[in-house]
Amino acid sequence: MRCSEPITSRLLALALAVLIGALAGCGAAPGDPRRTLSDVIHDRRMALAELRTHPLAERQTDAFERADQWLARVEAMKADPDADRERLTLVLTVLEGQLVRIKATFAKLDAEAALEARQRRYETQLERIGAARLENAALRGDVLVEPLPMTRPERRSGAGGGR
Repeated sequence: MRCSEPITSRLLALALAVLIGALAGCGAAPGDPRRTLSDVIHDRRMALAELRTHPLAERQTDAFERADQWLARVEAMKADPDADRERLTLVLTVLEGQLVRIKATFAKLDAEAALEARQRRYETQLERIGAARLENAALRGDVLVEPLPMTRPERRSGAGGGR
């Protein structure tokens, strides 16, 4: 499904902003002495496990594999006493970015599913209204010259069709 409608784009942007905002404050500051590297790794591992329980997780296998690879790199760097701390922080940030990306993809897919459900309800309501109009016209004895539209006109698709 293409996001060519302004409302859909706004919904997706809002969902992404909410997810990024939620993750931005989900941990203590990097210099917080109460949080150890093991705590941070454990939190990211639990976040990844929670994301795997999402109903659409099967559609994100590549993203989960990348997150697993980043997590393995972090754990390997943690085990190495000579590992560069800045590089470790960078790899942790990349892992967190991968988690945000997975969450944002889930939010987008959920928003698209909700939009499709609303479109189906709207089309059903249009069909009911059209049927009621036809029935009223028949009861009044009116002849409809132009048939009433029962659904929305189809959108044009193709290259450059988006807004």
